[in-house]
This record gives sequence, structure tokens and C-alpha cells, in this order.
Amino acid sequence: MPDHEPADPHADAAQPPLRWWAVTGRIPGDDEDQLRIFQAATREDALEAFAEAIWANEHDAEAGRAAVIRVHGQPVFWNTVAVSDAPITEA
Repeated sequence: MPDHEPADPHADAAQPPLRWWAVTGRIPGDDEDQLRIFQAATREDALEAFAEAIWANEHDAEAGRAAVIRVHGQPVFWNTVAVSDAPITEA
């Protein structure tokens, strides 16, 4: 089941509104893509949240992530990024 992060009702009005993002991708070297759904203000925030989420359960994640960035220039391979103002749910 994907992680859902709720909107912050006390967010600064100058901040862009939170939108729903569905992101798919994988850690380089993994065989299977993963799907995560987040609320985030920007595409960049959603991509970073996805990278954090899929690295969270990896053994020695800090060293592994650093090695992947050295080789590939990014922490994950992102395949799809979809955005919606309405909630996105997994069927």
C-alpha cells in the first residue's frame, strides 16, 4: 500500500498548494518498479519524497544511495510522474 502524507493545514499561504502525485520508478539495479503516492507542493518535492521512500528500507541506505548517485547521477530512476488536484488512489 502506498504511503500517503497528509496536507499541512497550517502551511504558509505563500507556499504553492499541495497536490497529489503518483510516482513510479526504482533503485538502479532493482528489477521491479515501485509506485508511491504523495501530497507535495512541487514536482521536485514529489520526486525527492519518492526517492526517500524507496531508499528507506534498504540495507545501508546512506552508502548505497551515495554509490548510486556517483554512478548514475541520481538516486533513483523515475519512470512516471502524474499529478492531480484530486486525491489519487490505488485501485
